[in-house]
Amino acid sequence: MHASPTDEEADVLRRLAADESYEQISAAVGKSRGWVYSVAVRHRARKNEARIRERQEDRRRRQLEFMASVLNTTTSADVSDFFDGVPDSSVQVVVTSPPYRLASSRKAVYCSCSSGPPGTMRIA
Repeated sequence: MHASPTDEEADVLRRLAADESYEQISAAVGKSRGWVYSVAVRHRARKNEARIRERQEDRRRRQLEFMASVLNTTTSADVSDFFDGVPDSSVQVVVTSPPYRLASSRKAVYCSCSSGPPGTMRIA
């Protein structure tokens, strides 16, 4: 899943496991705090990693519950709120209508050629 740590990264990971602070590790290895943190992120060794994973699992559970509640229904919702409830990588296509009066302010082209399936609308 993750590349094997270099010797320098392994030292950082040992120090993190020994509960040294990012600042202490930074001073000991002669690298910036940001570099130390990036090593921790890359190897999933952040000091709060357990809480982060718990939040991710909780969010995934909420998203699956939301999907079960809206599956096979027609929904009217704010798109930002709606897609926040949709699990990552779970939507392959979104079919929507253009905003009201968009077609009158721009040229709407209905495709019947190889660039798109018949009946799809392309705004030019």
